[in-house]
Amino acid sequence: YQRRVRGISTEQTKMFLSSRNLFRSTFASAVPCASRVAPTMLVRHLVASPPPSAGKTVKQKLTDQQWYELRKVFVARRSYLTMSTFELLCERHAPSIPTALARKVFNEITEHADPDDCPPDPDIERVRLSHLRRWWPTERGYWTHRDNTRDFTQFRFQLHNTVLPVPTRCAVVGAGYKGGQPIAGVDGGPTAVRAEGLIDTISNLGWDVEDVGDIDFSDLPDEEADDPLTGIKHPTAVGFANERIAKTLRPLHAAGNMVLTIGGDHSLAIGTIAAAAMQHDNLRVLWVDAHADINTPEISPSGNIHGMPLAFLLGLVNPSQVRGFQWLVPCLQPHQICYIGLRDVDGGEKTIVRSQGIRGYSMADVDRHGIGEIMNRALDYLSPQRDLPLHLSFDIDSLDPNVAPSTGTKVRGGLTYREACHVCEVVADSGQMVSMDMVEVNPTIGNQGDVKETASVAVTLVRSAMGQEIV
Repeated sequence: YQRRVRGISTEQTKMFLSSRNLFRSTFASAVPCASRVAPTMLVRHLVASPPPSAGKTVKQKLTDQQWYELRKVFVARRSYLTMSTFELLCERHAPSIPTALARKVFNEITEHADPDDCPPDPDIERVRLSHLRRWWPTERGYWTHRDNTRDFTQFRFQLHNTVLPVPTRCAVVGAGYKGGQPIAGVDGGPTAVRAEGLIDTISNLGWDVEDVGDIDFSDLPDEEADDPLTGIKHPTAVGFANERIAKTLRPLHAAGNMVLTIGGDHSLAIGTIAAAAMQHDNLRVLWVDAHADINTPEISPSGNIHGMPLAFLLGLVNPSQVRGFQWLVPCLQPHQICYIGLRDVDGGEKTIVRSQGIRGYSMADVDRHGIGEIMNRALDYLSPQRDLPLHLSFDIDSLDPNVAPSTGTKVRGGLTYREACHVCEVVADSGQMVSMDMVEVNPTIGNQGDVKETASVAVTLVRSAMGQEIV
């Protein structure tokens, strides 16, 4: 794999690189050298890049539509290698490409290529090829650093993510807002989570981290009269807080960051998801929570908005008729949402979930099928081709109270530590996550040990969602 092969065009190189890592497991056995040439970060970027337009190769024989069809085969059917299978896939998913031409393409992309023959794209100027080429394959199929100081598998999220334009940047925002629920202390969640080494943890995974700091909500009233018409508690303050969150996050999304928001109560998801949806079309939401959080004012037992965010985002509550929420435009459809870990759902919420056709997996489903099967079903439902942007909204109360005791809405029988980690690991593997919430950590509940344990678990879950592997 160290051999430098000259005389191959840029287009051939790009075609090879765009398929090399996607077929890695099978390429490695059939074409031992070819699967070990290019830096994986560059491979992933090239898969997401537009088709090349110059050079004398088979690309000249393909229309742009054919090129995208062929690339879709590479991306979506990553487990196939053999010529016959490849031809069948082209017939099914790229019917405009003649079989003979597909065979020629297949032969060309299995040629050796040197990454230096492919100039770096401006979008990845932060990731120098000179650094990427320090990574070498091991006998186990993983990639490790030459000096063995870091594990290349830690970079799993960036390598697989084909949604973010620059999948190496992360912006961390503290949104310690508590007005969506009545229990004091949840506004200290960002501080508690940061104290467990959140920023260093993300940075050690290879991310270029920008800690934006905490959003200031001090000017919002702590005490506000309930809405006499709807019964919603503190609507103006919660609405203004979420508008401020959305305005803070919107430019971070536009800059190509993976945006991580640390709460705060779960009402903040109105702002975080609204901001993500403005930047990413067809956003999907994986809602990991013990509660459905889809109450409307008419059916809510408490009137607390932290139990209503999905109702606002779906338009089940008309935001123009609620003080403080006139800025919000509903941005989700029922098919864009999937629940994981439900176990405390109000009667009215059950009716809404069923009538809207929202996909949800309760803890009973996890017990029956296992978290691995549930996550496969969830992501297959949200994005069968694993090509749509995904927002992960993670409420720490989805875990069993024995694992995460410092939260205000504990419900027994939740996710285990490993089940929760697996949820986040599968999201990282999907390559779709563009933003994440970690909410409802309350450092005033429980003793110091409980607080430290809960905040540490929150950091571990973020680390798993951003690419950390066990081995």
